[in-house]
Amino acid sequence: MNLQEFVLNYKDDVVKSIQESVRIKSVQEAPLEGMPFGEGPAKALEHMLDLGKKLGFEVENFDNYAGHIDFGVLILV
Repeated sequence: MNLQEFVLNYKDDVVKSIQESVRIKSVQEAPLEGMPFGEGPAKALEHMLDLGKKLGFEVENFDNYAGHIDFGVLILV
């Protein structure tokens, strides 16, 4: 299997994930407890970190100010 075939096998999953992501109202709102940019941005951040975690990456949430998804090195054989 070449890289193009590998990527195309995940096309439907990628489209679904993008649709879920853009449905989240992620504009800055009034800050709430533990949500410095409001509820929407906190939900969007958590959604993206959950997606990264489901894909097997290491994730870290920095008090809902920012997040990190560590993808390391990917080797396809």
